[in-house]
Amino acid sequence: MDAARVQALRRHGGRIHPHEYPRLPKDLRTTGLRHLLEWEDHFAPVPVREGQSELGPLFIKRIYSTAHQVPSERRQLPPLVLFPPYGCNGNFYRVDSHGNVLSLDTDDSMANFFAVRGRDVYIVHPSYCERVYKNYVERFPEVPCLFPGRASFETLLARDVPAVIDYVRKSTGADQVDWLGMSMGGLLMYAYLATHPDAPVRRVVTIGSPIEFGDEF
Repeated sequence: MDAARVQALRRHGGRIHPHEYPRLPKDLRTTGLRHLLEWEDHFAPVPVREGQSELGPLFIKRIYSTAHQVPSERRQLPPLVLFPPYGCNGNFYRVDSHGNVLSLDTDDSMANFFAVRGRDVYIVHPSYCERVYKNYVERFPEVPCLFPGRASFETLLARDVPAVIDYVRKSTGADQVDWLGMSMGGLLMYAYLATHPDAPVRRVVTIGSPIEFGDEF
């Protein structure tokens, strides 16, 4: 990574605005919904335990509204973390009703829906998302990533979840976060709260995340 990119990361505390990407296609740098929605790339450092090799940062996409008409009480809510099902990357939450991905022109993807209504949305790309890290993160932000390969549930629980919560809180200055997870994204939070009952998580919404597994599994 060149010196300018390192300076950009340090200057913004781990975040890069899309307009700082000279190589990024122009249409991916634009805003949508009449310039009410914008996005930033964030990179959460991953703590390294003794005996472990160093990993690159976790990639988190922030989507937010610049609209002044968003009610102030909505802006005062904690940041909203969206964690995808296993085998999916964070773009799972950016698919709209027409099957388009990454568009900011409608509010019918889950991420855009919340952002248009004043929520500060942080979409997680878990550390197993090799395609996203290699095809996007290493090409445009030019952030070096040491892809760890297939990640176990235990690894995601011990590494990704706390790294995301800590980073989003520090980035926003919020005391707590709200968490929405589908399937494994919800299971991870069940397990995290069971082992961290004082975790700084205000609200949790899970979709298709079973609490127990019966004989059919």
